[in-house]
Amino acid sequence: MKKQLITTFSLLSVLTFGQVGINTVTPNSKAGLHVSERINPASASPDKLNGLLVQRYTTSERDQINPGSTENGLTIYNKQTNCYNVWNWNTSLSTGAWAQFCGEKEGSVIFTDCNTIKVVGVYNIDEPVTNQNVHIDIPVRVTALGSYNYSTTVNGVNFVAQGTFTTIGQQTVSLYPYSVSGTPATGTYNATITSIGDSGVTCNVPVNFISRTTSVLKIVNITGTNYSTGLISGCGSYSSGNAAGKTGTWLTSPQAQAIAGVASIQIKCVSPTNIADLSDELKTASIVYLNGRTSAESNSGTIAVLNDWYKAGKGIVIDQGDELSETQFAQGLGFYIEAGATSTISITASVLPHVLVSPDGYTLPAVTPATIATQGANAAYVTSTNGVIFGASSDGKRRYLYADITNNPGIGNDRGAFIFGDKSGANTDTNTSDLWKNIFAWAIHNAPIH
Repeated sequence: MKKQLITTFSLLSVLTFGQVGINTVTPNSKAGLHVSERINPASASPDKLNGLLVQRYTTSERDQINPGSTENGLTIYNKQTNCYNVWNWNTSLSTGAWAQFCGEKEGSVIFTDCNTIKVVGVYNIDEPVTNQNVHIDIPVRVTALGSYNYSTTVNGVNFVAQGTFTTIGQQTVSLYPYSVSGTPATGTYNATITSIGDSGVTCNVPVNFISRTTSVLKIVNITGTNYSTGLISGCGSYSSGNAAGKTGTWLTSPQAQAIAGVASIQIKCVSPTNIADLSDELKTASIVYLNGRTSAESNSGTIAVLNDWYKAGKGIVIDQGDELSETQFAQGLGFYIEAGATSTISITASVLPHVLVSPDGYTLPAVTPATIATQGANAAYVTSTNGVIFGASSDGKRRYLYADITNNPGIGNDRGAFIFGDKSGANTDTNTSDLWKNIFAWAIHNAPIH
């Protein structure tokens, strides 16, 4: 009898102070109840594929439980809302309420046409993944709100898009480089994107991988004959002694090549009225520079082609002109010009420190001047709703030099425009040449390669 009593008390001790295990003989010491997916914890596979079911009620059935303070933490599954409900008791207020834990449901989309997917930019293998601006845009029609998670790996680079659809209708999902799982090589590789929407469409999308150090940076010089502002001979009116001509010469120098981080810099001359030629050259252009032009040296087609290139974020535009009739291209980009008068232009370098004071990744080729003179008898005032004024009259009332540019990390990741309300490319003074050199230095360093 004494032996039986000792056995009974020992068993009660295990039940009172031990852990309860279901489908395991070694329950976790931190768990009061441990439901295991495998009896043998060393096994690589679960014994069964199942889960834990708790009581499932409608909202009205749940409310009939009528829990109080002692039921704090009581959990049920609400089959009306498809959410877990947990009873929370507020001791200080002596009241309780049900809290819902639904998780985030997956959104639903409709997508059927692989041809609508666009790859914006190129991947520069010389730069870390955090400095890349290339992305894959997928237009979808959202039919149910919720989370989304798309991913693809191409050439050792993982592209990911994660987020939540918060509105119904047409939207764009953008996959950005997230991590690198291999060593990317140069070339064009297909990104395979699967399971887009309920249709299960699979798309192969070409992504370009380049090495900037072995690439050619192309500047398209849209020509003109209004003053000598061409970068090189053959690009409209040209003079090697003017600011534009001096800049063109500098662009062929080892210093410019090193700042750009490319194998070479190419300048292509294109007529301001030749739509086909401009469209072809812009496909691989990084920078577009425009000469001073007469009112006849443009047309609606070339203006539209440049505008499309600019709005698509393909690169950097540098334009000049001192009258409304000469600045049709700038107006197409959203900059407006009104006739002005000759003046001294005060340069405010501090509003563009990454361009004119202390650029990232290279040393300024010249000292930014405090002032430059306007060219000839006229100058124009520039107006835009975006960007900053970095050159104005001494009283600050008249805006001559405008910049609307991005400032992204890394090399080759920026877009935008510099607008000169003056044909200052025809100036012969050192100050203007130095300012132009610094602006072009930023442009060649930060313009993308295509």
